[in-house]
Amino acid sequence: MGNEMTVSTKTKRLGGSLMAIIPKKVVKKLELRENESIEIRVKRPQKSYFGICKGVSAFKEVDRFDRK
Repeated sequence: MGNEMTVSTKTKRLGGSLMAIIPKKVVKKLELRENESIEIRVKRPQKSYFGICKGVSAFKEVDRFDRK
């Protein structure tokens, strides 16, 4: 069993701080316990723009800005 996992989670406000919830499956797999020291690496996920233009047709000559 490895001692490291990558997981996405959301933050929640707790007083003036933010907390990250560790999903139950991660807690079980890594056998984490309350008050145990862990290391957390924080990184914002990259946004995917895949499919953002879904349904938009291809550009035509009338769509050009520099047309004469």
